[in-house]
Amino acid sequence: MALSIGEANLDWYQETIESHSPSYSWEEAKDIIRKHFENPAKAIEMFGRLLSSKQRNNETVSDFTARFNRLAQTAQCTDSNMLARIYINSLHDDLNLHIRTVLSSNYGATFLQDINSIREVEKLASGLEVHKHQPHAASTPYKSSKSERHGFKAAKRGHSESSNGT
Repeated sequence: MALSIGEANLDWYQETIESHSPSYSWEEAKDIIRKHFENPAKAIEMFGRLLSSKQRNNETVSDFTARFNRLAQTAQCTDSNMLARIYINSLHDDLNLHIRTVLSSNYGATFLQDINSIREVEKLASGLEVHKHQPHAASTPYKSSKSERHGFKAAKRGHSESSNGT
């Protein structure tokens, strides 16, 4: 555990958790640790970092998504429509533009209300990113195929069906 919480917090951990370990359940101990390390000031600071995060030049969509999700978790933000919008704005400018264009042209103005998670956007962004690296796609670097355009809607239908228990 010392590696996870750091040497500076080892005394706190030993005095607070280990000294009471038979009396604390795992859930209780986890809650105490979380309250100690995930204070509101840190969550607010991490939310600011989340809002200002940008995909790095050589960072893949997958790597950026993992980093973005870690920031969101530390900022205590659950995956939602609003987080998906922040995610879109955090992508490379050209990828951001193409995602908005593809979604707007295929799903109309309501696409912003239809996005429920970062995962939905990541699937589309990953498909667009693949086309960027193909030599024949130079004039339209993020061109998406018909199946990719329908992938968002199919994923959306699948999400709705699983939410409804069908």
